[in-house]
Amino acid sequence: MRDARRGTPWQRWAAVLVIGLAGCTTLGHGFDADGISRLVPGQTTFQEARVLLKAAPAQTYRAVDGSFQALWSHGWRGPVDSHLTRSAMLAFDSAGRFRSVVDTQNIIVDEAALDRQRRQAVCLAQGLPWPCDVPVILPRPLSVPVPLAPAAVEGPSGCYTEGNSVTICPRL
Repeated sequence: MRDARRGTPWQRWAAVLVIGLAGCTTLGHGFDADGISRLVPGQTTFQEARVLLKAAPAQTYRAVDGSFQALWSHGWRGPVDSHLTRSAMLAFDSAGRFRSVVDTQNIIVDEAALDRQRRQAVCLAQGLPWPCDVPVILPRPLSVPVPLAPAAVEGPSGCYTEGNSVTICPRL
């Protein structure tokens, strides 16, 4: 005879599933990352970007000049602090037209489309019609030579001076 307090196997499985999913949450709005490659700098409007990405952005950040950045983000968080987030930050000018992809996270991006977007953004910034023959120069890390500091000079009571203005006194 079966114990009625334990329920059927289906009820036990459903209880385990409910308990297991109780700590899971979703963040942001699901969006179609393939729409990023179809954005055209200087032409695609913010409203058109919402249609292409099939979602509203999770957040927007406005600048003083009226331009803004929009963050499309979607993720989930599990019961044991596991999470996965996909996001895309896009820049728009003060007229609401797409300028560039600022950053993406956990999205496979079409590099050829991103290169085309970068070139179009350079043409747009210089007021030239697309296509133009302006090369895209990506920012490089700045290398600044650092002069050597003069040797440390011993001062009174164990203090010493390093460089021109730093005086170091060890604790006594």
